[in-house]
Amino acid sequence: MDYSQIELRVLAHLANDPVLIDAFNNGRDIHSTTASMISGIPYERIQKYKDDNGTPESIARNQAKTVNFGIVYGMTEKALSDNLRISEREAKKIIDDYFEGYPGIKRYMNEQHNLVRKKFYVTDMYGRKRRFHREMKSREFWLRSAAERQAGNFPIQSSAGTMLKHAIVKLQDVLPKHDVNIVLQVHDELIFDCPRGISKESLLEIKETMENVVELKVPVKADIDIYPERWAEVVDFDEWFKE
Repeated sequence: MDYSQIELRVLAHLANDPVLIDAFNNGRDIHSTTASMISGIPYERIQKYKDDNGTPESIARNQAKTVNFGIVYGMTEKALSDNLRISEREAKKIIDDYFEGYPGIKRYMNEQHNLVRKKFYVTDMYGRKRRFHREMKSREFWLRSAAERQAGNFPIQSSAGTMLKHAIVKLQDVLPKHDVNIVLQVHDELIFDCPRGISKESLLEIKETMENVVELKVPVKADIDIYPERWAEVVDFDEWFKE
């Protein structure tokens, strides 16, 4: 089970951006929403042709996906231009259009930059601090600049990571009931060892436990993948419980 787009959901919560919150709350595809915003192509068209490689719609969505995750990591215009193989001028326009469409995210990033300049630290939504005293007091511009980017990124990544740790703690009262064990944590997902005959209701209880560790302004969702035989062969959840 892995958290679906958890860092973007945390970003929506922390930035309190109404456009991003509305998209999540209405079940819209976030990458297609951003693609429509920065390209001008209607959302419905992008959704319809997003899987047709080479179409303007699929290209716009792939660019939007890079931007969505890149903004979380403080991606610069140069990095975006290199990643998408476009000019820096084109990359700048994409980022400008992104912040124009999501004004709450722009405000949030500016607030984080100002906070680290003033206090030399930022906190995640659980109160954990990341300190930048050495970087912000340095005479090296690149160190201060990197610290400001990380000041925007840290609360998002740290909060998402802590949510998963919180879920692991909550699951300790749930997993023994279903003879399930956690095998591994990989970034935003947990890998479980389950009895082959585990019920659908049992898996849904584990899923709901993960989804309810904290209340955000957007829904928290976890996806289930089932691998009964080998890692390379995933089985559809509904198909597995069909009979």
